[in-house]
This record gives sequence, C-alpha cells and structure tokens, in this order.
Amino acid sequence: MDMYEILKVLNHNTILVLKENEEIIVMSKGIGFGKKQGEQVDVPRNAKQYKMQKSYQAKQKSNNIFDYIDPMYIEISSEIITLTKEKFGKVEHDILLGLTDTLVTC
Repeated sequence: MDMYEILKVLNHNTILVLKENEEIIVMSKGIGFGKKQGEQVDVPRNAKQYKMQKSYQAKQKSNNIFDYIDPMYIEISSEIITLTKEKFGKVEHDILLGLTDTLVTC
C-alpha cells in the first residue's frame, strides 16, 4: 500500500488524493469512509486510480466538476471504462472526467 494526502473525499468509495504532485481520483470500497481532507490514506494496490488531466483548462474544469457532479456518476464512468477495456483492450483513463461530465449533462 502507498500513503497519499487526501485532497477531497467524494464519497465512501471515491477520494481525490495528491500523489507525487499529481491529483489522482482513487476508487476502492470504503476508502473514503470516515476520512477527512488533509489526512494520509493507504491506497491499496488493487484500487482504481485515474490521473487528473494536466492542461490548465482541464484542471480548472476538474476542480469545479466535483462541486456539481454526484460521485455516483464517477463510479458509473469508471465501470464503463472497465467494461470498454475488457472488450477493446487499452483505454485511456484520462477520459474519466469527460465521460462523467457527458453523462451528467445528458
């Protein structure tokens, strides 16, 4: 397991952490339960991890996205990516927030 600082708890199963100066969305059963911003958390090796996009506009959008998107949509998007990867092979994980945003606005 690796230790990272929690930037935001989205729900019991999804958190935003700081990993080597990068923001990472981490999804694992119960990982956010009882946790608070600023705490250190052990991230299991089998946890799903999605890097935040690096461009300034994407970063601004990603920071704001958590203010209006229910984390359930992030979990749904993650499952879509997992199923797509199983069917077609490699899939870029950078599509997580774009896919989530699209699901919410439909």
